[in-house]
Amino acid sequence: MENFISQSGYYFGFVLIGIALIYALTVVVQIIKGKRSKAYSSEKLREYFMGFLALIPALIGVWLMPFASNSTEFLPLSSPEYYQIDPIVGFAMFSIVLFYGITQLSVFFPHKNKYTNIIPSLLILTTLPGLASSSLVIIINQFVTGAGHVSYLFSLFLISSYILVLTSRISGRKVAVLGNMIAHDLNMKIFKNIFKFSYRKYEKVASGKLYTILNDDIGALFFFSQMLPGLYSSIITIVVVSLYLWTISFTGSMLLLGISASIMVFQNFFTGSMKDAWIHARQTREGFTDVITGLVNGFKELVVHGVKRKEYLVDLEEGSEEFYTAHREAMYVDIDKTIYANLAFTFAIGTSCLIFPIVLNLEKELITTFVITMLYLWGPMSGIIGAIPSIMRVQVSRGRINDFLANMDSASLTYEDNSEVASTQIVQKVKAVDVCFTYDEEDEEASLIGPVNMEANNGEVTFIIGGNGSGKTTFLKVLIGLYKAFRGKILIDGQHIDQLNLGEYFSIIYSDFYLYKKIYGIKPEKLSQVNEWIKTLGLDGKVTIEDGAFSTINLSKGQRKRLSILRSYLEDRPIIIYDECAADLDPEFKDFFYNVLLTQMKKEDKVVIIISHDDGYFSVADRIYKMEMGKSRLLKANDEHENLFESVQEEEYSSNGAIV
Repeated sequence: MENFISQSGYYFGFVLIGIALIYALTVVVQIIKGKRSKAYSSEKLREYFMGFLALIPALIGVWLMPFASNSTEFLPLSSPEYYQIDPIVGFAMFSIVLFYGITQLSVFFPHKNKYTNIIPSLLILTTLPGLASSSLVIIINQFVTGAGHVSYLFSLFLISSYILVLTSRISGRKVAVLGNMIAHDLNMKIFKNIFKFSYRKYEKVASGKLYTILNDDIGALFFFSQMLPGLYSSIITIVVVSLYLWTISFTGSMLLLGISASIMVFQNFFTGSMKDAWIHARQTREGFTDVITGLVNGFKELVVHGVKRKEYLVDLEEGSEEFYTAHREAMYVDIDKTIYANLAFTFAIGTSCLIFPIVLNLEKELITTFVITMLYLWGPMSGIIGAIPSIMRVQVSRGRINDFLANMDSASLTYEDNSEVASTQIVQKVKAVDVCFTYDEEDEEASLIGPVNMEANNGEVTFIIGGNGSGKTTFLKVLIGLYKAFRGKILIDGQHIDQLNLGEYFSIIYSDFYLYKKIYGIKPEKLSQVNEWIKTLGLDGKVTIEDGAFSTINLSKGQRKRLSILRSYLEDRPIIIYDECAADLDPEFKDFFYNVLLTQMKKEDKVVIIISHDDGYFSVADRIYKMEMGKSRLLKANDEHENLFESVQEEEYSSNGAIV
């Protein structure tokens, strides 16, 4: 044992110094290549030197370790044994200080990759709790077998406990930072890719799938990231304690290793069924989330009709039962795994107590050592076994996230940021030329709308009218670039604009609008007129704009529609589209909208396009196009007024289309 310690002291020191020098060389190369940059601060310098103070108990522990392991009496400092051990211990202590001093210098030269700054130090920190935990069981066994002096052992026990608590706390905080970084980056990766989706692609994404990915799948990855340091420390503890048992009895340690390996192999039988169970549970959660989304978004359609409430409640009950049944089945597999793991571990302890004395003829003290060690190892072993369900869930979640990202339409990842140019220039004319669109991408000849020809000019109001299903909304989506026309083109001042950049020219209020409390894309120069517009819109005393956001959106639908109109004004884009915007407005404000607000928009050199059924205000229009069966027809231009309203009304009420 003494020879082992004397050799391991030097090996330990050389390994630490070697790792430190390799790490330092790597950092220098990264600095030269520009991957790291200097970032000095007094706070970093203070933490750097505080680290040396934190090392003092660990250094004392290294100094005590040989004495606690080899002597039942205090070792006199003048004894030959002390002079033999002293340089070895001193070298080990020096290597620890040097290792910390060199590796921690990198904090003054952080890497541009934030993960590189935290993962290497985290690996080292999570090793120390495992080593400290291993030393605790060794100290206890040394005391039980009477192999060391109680005073030394007790001192070493306190120091090991200090190291365990300190490093566990530091590594726990670092892994919390790492876990939040991973979850945040995954969230942002998904969000950014969603904004790169074409609208057609987005329409095919089930909201339940998106919710479960953002909440459950990323949550599972975050939860598992918090478990990893503990698993790593458990593995270190098991390895070190196994080496300790090997020094006591090679045969006994090999038998225990075989039993432990058998337990892990046995656990593997549950892996496949557990993974399948969690995949099924996650799929049923998607369906249940869809039903809940329907309840939230469609509550007003459900609540007024008793039969709808009852039928939807049945769907909610079935969705909930299906999800929790699938979740229960997955938990059953987990429970069975845990029970059999406990049984297997009990068998391992029984083997140590009853079989080893017979087969190996071990003394009772050694049997006691094996039993204490196995009992101590049950914590790390159960932690590893208990992590298997989390590993399965992580595999399922990672696969779902990767599939979601892989299924993106690569053709939609070409959005360009030309918002500044598009939103500041004055547009003289927007024109649709022979525009055709179909939902059937395999059969472009099965045209849903088209050909549609339309033009709207600066300083004019253009109406698009037509019955329900005539194709107005579909054409609107093509006009602003949500849908891509398979034939024809959209021209802005005679220039063909790509589908993915069309939307930058438009400020739109949809019929099913969503009002955000924060005003995105606001033009600062427009803020000086905000209070005047709030009064004009009849919202004085009800809402203000503070820090680029509405003070409240808890208003009636008509009032929120007025805020949407204000938002479109603050965006100040050259083309404005109002899709049934006046539908929710009271008669007084509806008259203001058509006769005052639209006139103001015309004076500000805007191209104004209105989708409307308000035939009483067709006189406001400079041009009127009628959509019918997916095709457009000009009903009115600037010089055409005679008998307009009568003919338009007759055609409106006789329209019979069938297009979304």
